[in-house]
Amino acid sequence: MLPNNKIYKHLFSLLIALNVGLAIIAVIQQKWRDVADTLGGATLLIAIVLVIDNGQVNKWSAMLFTITAIENGLEVANQFLLQNYLDSLWDIAAIILCVYWMRQYYVEE
Repeated sequence: MLPNNKIYKHLFSLLIALNVGLAIIAVIQQKWRDVADTLGGATLLIAIVLVIDNGQVNKWSAMLFTITAIENGLEVANQFLLQNYLDSLWDIAAIILCVYWMRQYYVEE
């Protein structure tokens, strides 16, 4: 595992709170794509925290990785339609990360 989990828990808590705060601001501004993007980032961070806590992928973290992969897939499709190929790189990397973690859960089951 990680050498100092306390620092990582505080860092991830701060990042999750930042994503939720940005989602609230996007709701107020009625920018629905930004809401989906920030909530997708928050679900990815929550799933990573669950993996760090348990030391392995469990049912809840696999479900959150699945939700994140679907949301990022929709975001990549939207960015390809708008021809923003450079903006889709983080979403593609997040999908690859989610598939990697989900593979560990579904191969064990």
